[in-house]
Amino acid sequence: MIVSWVRTHGRSRAIAEELSIKAIFLSEATARRSFPTKYLFAAIETVREIRRERPSSVILMLPPFPLLVLVRVCFPRLPVIADLHTGAFLNPKWRPFLKPTFALLREGSCIVTNSALQQQCNRAGVEAIVLHDPLPERMPEPGGRPFAHKPAVVLCPLGYANDEPIDELLFAAGHLVADEIEFRFTGKAPLSIRQAAPTNVLFTGYLTDEDYEAELANCDVVIALTTREHTMQRAGYEAMTAAKPQVTSDFEVLRDFHADAAIYVDPSDPQAISEAVTRALRDADALAGFARTRFEEVRADQSVAIDELRRVVKSAEARAPFGGRRTPSLRGKR
Repeated sequence: MIVSWVRTHGRSRAIAEELSIKAIFLSEATARRSFPTKYLFAAIETVREIRRERPSSVILMLPPFPLLVLVRVCFPRLPVIADLHTGAFLNPKWRPFLKPTFALLREGSCIVTNSALQQQCNRAGVEAIVLHDPLPERMPEPGGRPFAHKPAVVLCPLGYANDEPIDELLFAAGHLVADEIEFRFTGKAPLSIRQAAPTNVLFTGYLTDEDYEAELANCDVVIALTTREHTMQRAGYEAMTAAKPQVTSDFEVLRDFHADAAIYVDPSDPQAISEAVTRALRDADALAGFARTRFEEVRADQSVAIDELRRVVKSAEARAPFGGRRTPSLRGKR
């Protein structure tokens, strides 16, 4: 079982599919609640699901730190593997809880997206493996509109988190109003951002998985920017899978992963972002080709990382078996 305290999450769903385990997300009602009530109802739902499923082990998407505390307190014998996102290390909201996180994982293991974070875990005495978001077995069939239409569409998948350069994106969009380039911001945007947006920015609001896939299929460029080093964005994986040109942050981990399949910019420079969008539209065919090539390269290496994750899960279960187990352990993906 993998538990994520969000409405849905592509990485968690992909890991669950690869391991043939159940993915647990927040109900729609709980996801809409505000803090701290949201965490209270999330805790109730999580405890109920674990008691009902009685899994052999559990993977927790972290942050938030309270999810780890809840499982350790309520199910002390349940083996835990943490999928530690960059926010656990660098987000000012969650960074103070990093040492307690490592302490609670001392008998467990964790998953990270790059070697720099793996080394930090290892120094803290916690076993860690590197796993990028699992890609599907094949790329979807080409769809959506041709690149030659007007206005061009730039998709900006956003959560309005503190590592997303929202102001810079708004300024960059403003630079391109006259070029008939439309920016589509996903997610629930705060009122202040909506009021500050130039006329070529549209806000989609919350999207279902199906609606988001349609947005991705019909865009010309994806922007996946972060101001936080060592961060891999889900939108970047999705852009590669869809063979979409993308603009992303000029950080080493992103260059190493995406190689020639992206254009890299300083996320604090609106002018550089707007110029990168123009270049991505101009070089769309070449970037799409690089994305297809890189997709195949990543897929070729992915099975090794998935096998390592299976080993980690089985090892955790062997060290701390959960009495009364009903849910089968890892089943090979068929």
